[in-house]
Amino acid sequence: MKNKYKFILVLIVFGIICFFQGETIDRIKIDGISGEFLDVLFVTDTKYANNYSHANFNKIKIGMSDTQVKEILGEPLIYWKPKKDVAHLQVLVYSESPKDTHYRIRQIYLDNSIVKKVKGYFYVD
Repeated sequence: MKNKYKFILVLIVFGIICFFQGETIDRIKIDGISGEFLDVLFVTDTKYANNYSHANFNKIKIGMSDTQVKEILGEPLIYWKPKKDVAHLQVLVYSESPKDTHYRIRQIYLDNSIVKKVKGYFYVD
């Protein structure tokens, strides 16, 4: 019975935190509930691009152009080529871990400047 009450208390506290932190809901849409719990359990050091927001990241859809992405999210931290010999592939990286530890991954994969994949999750190193 005690475990049931502890679980309910944890859910209530988590709900209150989510209610008072608007960005939390947007993060949950990207990382899931597990991302929020992992963020509490581990020390994280996510660095985001200057104009990045979780709400805006959620607006990115497959089929958008790289120009549309940059209008919504701004310039990425890093422009990355997953395959050096394939010029039409590119990744816009909107987050990184400066200390190479646990962090929230935010990446947009482009093929011929069109969004083909939106990657966002909590990475545990």
